[in-house]
Amino acid sequence: MDEKFTQVLSHRRIRPHFHLSVQSGCKKILERMGRSYDSKTIEKAVTLLRGAKDDPFLACDIITGFPGETEEDFKETFNLCKKLDFTWIHVFPYSKRKGTAAFSYKDSVKESEVTKRVEQFSELAKQGRSAYIRRNIGKEVEVVVEKSGKERGFTTNHHEPTRTEEGKGRKEDKICKGVSENYLKVLVRCKGKVPPPGTVLQCKLIGEGQGHFDVVGEEI
Repeated sequence: MDEKFTQVLSHRRIRPHFHLSVQSGCKKILERMGRSYDSKTIEKAVTLLRGAKDDPFLACDIITGFPGETEEDFKETFNLCKKLDFTWIHVFPYSKRKGTAAFSYKDSVKESEVTKRVEQFSELAKQGRSAYIRRNIGKEVEVVVEKSGKERGFTTNHHEPTRTEEGKGRKEDKICKGVSENYLKVLVRCKGKVPPPGTVLQCKLIGEGQGHFDVVGEEI
C-alpha cells in the first residue's frame, strides 16, 4: 500500500470500500505469524486509503488468541483498531491447523480468554459500524439493487411497506433492497416502478435501519 497504488484507488470507478488483512497490531505476534509489517505500516495504509476516498467503509480482519498472545499484546491490537476507527472488524478466534508453523506452538491461550477477547472486538466492531452509519445519514450515494419487494424470499425485517394516500386511492410504497457504494445495506423507497436487480440508483440516506438493514434511503 503506497501513494502510487492509492492514486489508482482514488479513481471514481473504484468504490469507497476497503478491507485490510491486519490480523494483529502487535509487532511480536505479527512476527510469529510470519508477517512482514508492523503497526506503523497498518496506520500508513489506513491514512492513505482515507486520503484516496472521502470517509470510506474501512474494515479489517483480526485473529485473537494466537499462541503467545498476552493480555498486553491483545490490548496493543485492540487499542490500534480503536485508534484507527475501523468501520467493521471481522474477528476470528485462533484455531490450530495442521501443516502450519503455529500448530506446534505450546504457549496456547486459554479458550475462555480467547472468547473474552473475541467479545471485546465484536463490541468494538458494532460501535464502529453504528458510528459510521450515523455519520452517513443525509448523504447521497449510489445503491446497487439486489432484490425488489416483489421477489420471492424478500423481507425487510423492518416493517411492512406502508400505504399512503394518493388522491382518492391508496398506493403501496415501492421498496427494494440494495448495497450502497460504501457497503451499507439499504432499504430503498423507490420513486416509481421498482427496478430490477443490478440497477444503480441515486439515493439519499434518510435514517438508520433495523434488522438486516443498516440504513433507509429514498431514490432521488
